[in-house]
Amino acid sequence: MGLGHLLHACRRNINLTYIVANNENYGLTTGQASPTTPLHIKTRSTPEGNEILPFDPNALSKAAGCAYSVHVIDKDLPLLTQAIVDGIKHDGFSHIDVDQACPTWRKW
Repeated sequence: MGLGHLLHACRRNINLTYIVANNENYGLTTGQASPTTPLHIKTRSTPEGNEILPFDPNALSKAAGCAYSVHVIDKDLPLLTQAIVDGIKHDGFSHIDVDQACPTWRKW
């Protein structure tokens, strides 16, 4: 959702910090698999386990020209805070992919 906008923003290198809450599923639609759901994970839409290789959002944004693209975990507040500060200070587009727990649907 919004992938096309991410790629164009990377290519244009607009001065914007893009923070993604990545919980590896579509939690608002009752826990269906998303493009970042790990292999073999069972979800409502993949009851036998996800058979599709997940893609790496940071690799994708870097391939589109994003110079500042990082992956952090929501539980590591000092690292998350520093990533956000660095992203805001970065001259141009920055992408911060936050691995965020989904207490309802992400049980892995």
